[in-house]
Amino acid sequence: MKYLIIFALVVFARAQTDWCNIENCSPGTHVQCLYSNTTFGSACTGNNPVIQPMTPIVQEIILDRHNYYRNQVAGGSVVGYENVVLPPAVRMASMRWDNDLAHFALLNARQCIFAHDQCRRTNSFRWAGQNLAALMTSYTETSPNFDLSEFLMRMITNWFNEHAWTRVSDINTLTTIYNGNQAIGHFTALVNELQTHIGCAIIHYNDGTWRRHNLVCNYAFTNMLNFPVYRSGTAGSQCTTGRNPLFSNLCSVNENINPNPFLNEANVAFEKN
Repeated sequence: MKYLIIFALVVFARAQTDWCNIENCSPGTHVQCLYSNTTFGSACTGNNPVIQPMTPIVQEIILDRHNYYRNQVAGGSVVGYENVVLPPAVRMASMRWDNDLAHFALLNARQCIFAHDQCRRTNSFRWAGQNLAALMTSYTETSPNFDLSEFLMRMITNWFNEHAWTRVSDINTLTTIYNGNQAIGHFTALVNELQTHIGCAIIHYNDGTWRRHNLVCNYAFTNMLNFPVYRSGTAGSQCTTGRNPLFSNLCSVNENINPNPFLNEANVAFEKN
């Protein structure tokens, strides 16, 4: 019963918010303002769209893979651009699931397009970020040729693999989400020290003779320009509540990390991804 009450309160708070006129979003651009909670977008018509249920097992796969890679980076064991080791992190958050982030990811996914929405902030996360990934597979009704766990591992790993193009200077002060023509923004979003929560959605639909699988993950924080991705030093040395027992270079899930460090948009520049 406790969980039902909490969920009801969260849904009520979301319903009471005027998402078409909310701070940090241009008027009318928030994903909740633009899209219906119950219907698919016009691009889905005739393409047999199916929403993947975000069961506890699916959530755990997503969280485990994110925290696994964050733990590697926080421990100073990941090599960046030109084989220079990226520095360890002094206070990197352990990630948890958030239903509001997942709800807004679902609104994006239900459009059957592959594009970032302009704004997906929640009542808890003013600077929410977003990573997208997609896979095309051959498909018949009797042989869907799709493994969900493999898909999630592969897509998240693709984001992580951008570490190979990420410079130490990018970690210390993020000024761009590219190194030349190579994207690094999926990686820097994945390992930002303020990334306390995540919520994702998956949609499957026909795309010509293929079956398309889109993954939308919304994060507590986005790529903020002219600020560090994380602060470097001895791994976990500034965690005040101890370490995560499963990911020892990350702070415990009880660490009080503020994912809303800026009061207003006028003071910052950010990449809307």
